[in-house]
Amino acid sequence: MTKVFINGGSGTTGLRIADRLAARGDIRLVSPPEAHRKDVRAQAELAAQADITILCLPDEASRALIAALGDEQGRVLDASTAFRTDARFAYGFPELSPAHEAAIRKANRVAVPGCHA
Repeated sequence: MTKVFINGGSGTTGLRIADRLAARGDIRLVSPPEAHRKDVRAQAELAAQADITILCLPDEASRALIAALGDEQGRVLDASTAFRTDARFAYGFPELSPAHEAAIRKANRVAVPGCHA
């Protein structure tokens, strides 16, 4: 079963993603205890253990978590604008080219394109 951590799951984006994933039998949503919900170290530990982490956070909070997590631990999809032009992140728009789709498939860091794409 795939473990998914939605960081920022109480906001609109996080709630919608959680609703869609909760209905799937092959996914288990994980989250930190309420007392550690805003603790960046606790978030990073959970992100390192999850199969995929989806960041639904403001830019600064996304940057803080990635700094705490490092470049090698965890697989992260970031829905903020913090990393859309960062070379460490694949831009999550596979329709750009077959090479781009291949890069997304193997990436540990993907920046979600947002509504403008």
